[in-house]
Amino acid sequence: MNGLLHISNAVLAMAAALATVVPVVAQDDDEAINQTIDGRREGRWKITNTRNEIEEGNYESGLREGEWVTRTPAGALVSQITYSEGEARGRARFYGKNGLLREEGNWNIDHWEGAYRFYHDNGQLSYMFKYDSHGRRQGEQLYFQENGQILYRGNWVNGKVEGALSIYNEQGVKIMDRIYADGKVVSTVTVEAPAAPPAPARPHGPAQLEKFTGTGHFTLYDSEGRVSKNGEFENGRIVDGHVYTYDKNGNMIQMTEYKDGNVVR
Repeated sequence: MNGLLHISNAVLAMAAALATVVPVVAQDDDEAINQTIDGRREGRWKITNTRNEIEEGNYESGLREGEWVTRTPAGALVSQITYSEGEARGRARFYGKNGLLREEGNWNIDHWEGAYRFYHDNGQLSYMFKYDSHGRRQGEQLYFQENGQILYRGNWVNGKVEGALSIYNEQGVKIMDRIYADGKVVSTVTVEAPAAPPAPARPHGPAQLEKFTGTGHFTLYDSEGRVSKNGEFENGRIVDGHVYTYDKNGNMIQMTEYKDGNVVR
């Protein structure tokens, strides 16, 4: 298991995709906004991006600076992203179609850094990760079920799970330790034999092996435990979300964004 996102996961990924959307200037009656000085954008701006979402924030010397807020045409929050000298760098939050927070953390140009959280559709915490300055997961990583109980607990070293990955049932009782070395399973220790095997709220994590045909919001993983897809699916096909590609060392080298079933970036 290398790096289960991160998606936004939430994810991530994600902030970079929004940061590079080509904007179209929106109409506004307030003369204090959308100002251009010496050919460069300055001060507060409101723009409509190619998704017809409204982005609002400040420019300094033609570069985005500080928090930019994106909303749907109806006014629902889509994202809150912090910029520094035109780069998405700092606190970032992304919201689901239900208006609830989907993922949050600190984004550094092209990867998450530090504490990261992703949430279930019902608002419960789904997983809590820690990333280093290179976007690799480090230290204790936690997964939670929709009922709030823990699902997985393990330790990651340089983006790979190492040692015991503890697995819990729906009541939050540990039932198994799966032992890893360099991101690969070497043994399994059963702690308790439940009447029925626990099922994750979503098909994510190291136990997901069967062909995926789900509809709804999911996070999928490859054979190494890295996030491969994250977003909204219909019959196993990604509709809105991101697909991640990694190099042989487990580092993310590409993030492909989908909207309405089509590649947009």
